[in-house]
Amino acid sequence: MAIDPKDLTIFYLSHRSKELAQRLSSCYPGSNMVLLTKERLKENWQEERYLAFICSCGIVVRMIAPLIGHKTQDPGIVVLDEWGRNCISLLSGHLGGANELALEISQRLGARPILSTATDLSGLVAVDLWARTNGLVVENPEAIKKASQKLLTRGYVNVFLEDVLLPMPDYYIQTREKEKADVVVSYKIDDTKALILRPKVLHVGMGFNTGTKAERLFECLQAVFSEHKLSILSIQSIATLDKKKEDKDFQEFLKKYNLNARYFEAQELNKITPEGSEEVYKHLGAYGVCEPASILSSNMGRLLVKKQVLGDVTVAIAIEKMDVTRDKGSLCVLGIGSGDESHLIPRQERPFWRRIGSLDTKSI
Repeated sequence: MAIDPKDLTIFYLSHRSKELAQRLSSCYPGSNMVLLTKERLKENWQEERYLAFICSCGIVVRMIAPLIGHKTQDPGIVVLDEWGRNCISLLSGHLGGANELALEISQRLGARPILSTATDLSGLVAVDLWARTNGLVVENPEAIKKASQKLLTRGYVNVFLEDVLLPMPDYYIQTREKEKADVVVSYKIDDTKALILRPKVLHVGMGFNTGTKAERLFECLQAVFSEHKLSILSIQSIATLDKKKEDKDFQEFLKKYNLNARYFEAQELNKITPEGSEEVYKHLGAYGVCEPASILSSNMGRLLVKKQVLGDVTVAIAIEKMDVTRDKGSLCVLGIGSGDESHLIPRQERPFWRRIGSLDTKSI
């Protein structure tokens, strides 16, 4: 997991728990260590992604109860006893990362990890944990329960992938029929009762005049996405001309709507669009902004929505190139030693080849 220590706050109450807190803090240099009070807890609730308490579970439950909101927003919470013998995943085990944190802390302190989530106890990868691991945004968290129940009772779920490549356990069965899926991974807006997970694969190119208000930029963004039935939750970045770095209204737009930006110089944009509007070139040094910016940001991906003109704002949308959709993955090694592929038993063989894919195993 390797969490960012800056995202972790460690709470202690007694002298003994403070000693363990110092030991835990040394495992996470840069983490925040504070005495547990209602005021300090409230301050850190929204600011930190992970909270570790060194005290009894009862104390923690009573103190966090008024602060608990939703599983998609609450921080991951773990509780350790003063002796550091047990590390309990208490809240937001999957989406909040508490289960992984409990396992990681236990490994570093020599404690016993205690997990209570059904899928983990069954040896299955929960759908919400799978979503979090692959950077997918849960659009309808109320549907997690139904998908999880099927996974637990039937041992599998049907998954529909819309133009994305993702690693999946062998009991996540890919289907081409969206209506039969229990889990739908898509950037498109459809009517479905399945669990909807949004992949961050859309890159939006935007062109606009300096001084265009944040609200106006978002209004245009919403209009284009609504017209083309695309989900704003799938936006990876907003791409534009590098001169917009100093535009205060654009920076407010990014901050207010929690969006990331990528900037490109005029000569970079002109390599994609070598000719176009002479008027635009006269003022900006580029023949176009929104289309080439979206294509460059998506690593030369496919243009989904061509240039849309909404008064003083232009918008274009591209999807990431499939071989770079995910920037990280995993390799599961089932065994290393002498022998050939025929020695793999069938049970091992299926998940092995699914994970290895097109890798040339002869060279390993």
